[in-house]
Amino acid sequence: MDAYSLGCILIEIAEWTPLRKIIKKLIDTSSSVDVKLSDLALLVQSMHGRYITEGVASFRLGAASMKMLVLCIPAGDEKPDLADFYSALEDMAACDI
Repeated sequence: MDAYSLGCILIEIAEWTPLRKIIKKLIDTSSSVDVKLSDLALLVQSMHGRYITEGVASFRLGAASMKMLVLCIPAGDEKPDLADFYSALEDMAACDI
């Protein structure tokens, strides 16, 4: 879950907006409506599609952050290897921001 949280933060940075506003665009979160688990599953698929498949995050964050985001918000039930996280972290650390 920690990796997913990091992915959400990277998406917030890419959009320059809080995650709650991104979610409101995709899911009805009004108090009179119960949010279903299936809606949340669609949220993950939607985020993966927009930010990873369509390349929005790569354009806005750069290759190093995109490499980390792919690991944090994987497609389906993929479980990235810990070594891949270390590699992505080293790439991010090498960026001079």
